[in-house]
Amino acid sequence: MVNVTQKPDLKRIQGEIAGGMGLRKLEGDNLWSRGDQLRSRLTGQDHVVLVILDDVWEALDLKRLGIPSGSNHDHRCKVTLTTHLRNVCETMEPQKIMKKAGNSVNNLSYTAKDVAKECKRLPLAIITIARAVKCKSKPSWEDALKQLQRSA
Repeated sequence: MVNVTQKPDLKRIQGEIAGGMGLRKLEGDNLWSRGDQLRSRLTGQDHVVLVILDDVWEALDLKRLGIPSGSNHDHRCKVTLTTHLRNVCETMEPQKIMKKAGNSVNNLSYTAKDVAKECKRLPLAIITIARAVKCKSKPSWEDALKQLQRSA
C-alpha cells in the first residue's frame, strides 16, 4: 500500500512498492528502467499481488510506474486505488468503480466518518464494512462502529 498524495513522487511510489515486494533498491534514476525492474518483480510472482494506491489526486501512468494493469495481462497483479475524484478513476480506466460509503446512506455522515476512522483509513477495511451496512439503517452503522471499537 502506497499513499500517493496530492503531489505524487513517482520514484518514491516505485520504491515503496518495490520495498513491499522485497526488493531492496531499484537501480537508476530513469522512471522507465525502474518501472521495468518493478514490473519484472510483480509479474514473476507465483501468487496474486495486490497493489493499493491510496489518496490518488491525478491519473497515474501505471505502465510508466511499472505496475501491470488492464485486462490484457496474464500475470497475477491487481491494483486498487482510492480517490475523491471520479474523473481520476475514469481516466485510469478501471475494471470497476466503487462509490464511497458516505454516498450510500442518508444522514449518517458522522457515524460513517467514525467508522472510516476506526478502519484506520485502510481502503479494503472501509469497503468491506461499507458493503456490509450499505443501505442499512443508522442502528446497523452504529453496531458496526461498536464492533470495530471492540476489536483488537
